[in-house]
Amino acid sequence: MISKEEFEALLRIIGNLSHYQLLKIGITASEDEVQDAFHREALIYHPDRYQGMGNADLLAKSKQVYARIVEAYRVLSNKTQREQYDQKVGSKLGATSGVDPDDEVTSVKFKKSATSPSGMKFFKLAQTALQSGNLQSAKMNIQLALNTDPENRELQQLSQRIETSLKKPK
Repeated sequence: MISKEEFEALLRIIGNLSHYQLLKIGITASEDEVQDAFHREALIYHPDRYQGMGNADLLAKSKQVYARIVEAYRVLSNKTQREQYDQKVGSKLGATSGVDPDDEVTSVKFKKSATSPSGMKFFKLAQTALQSGNLQSAKMNIQLALNTDPENRELQQLSQRIETSLKKPK
């Protein structure tokens, strides 16, 4: 279950994320991978999970995030819409795939565990994104991890290294 703070962090950056980043997949993902990614994210963010909690604010936040995930799925699972989307945002998508595999930021290891399980979960998602060369997704997940553990120096340093890598010319 995602906390209110994690939803708020995600909502702050969600407008800057591509459909691929929302579903945490690469731009070459197959139809099956798009569907699997949607189901994975739906299990986390579906409003039904937050319905009975008695927290209207949390429910509203889950609806906002879930609506964007559904939108991403609808576009990426339809061949024609996906092609149009890729053409529309094509130059931006190229920036999310492909980093130098020898770059030190892609091979980062976490030396001590985050103080919260959700912080560790987002760190692991960032690590996976780094290994696949998706710096934007890594950045988003490190920001979410930092929201749950703002004093963690390793997360802060990794965030700075990702930012530096994103600013490097290709």
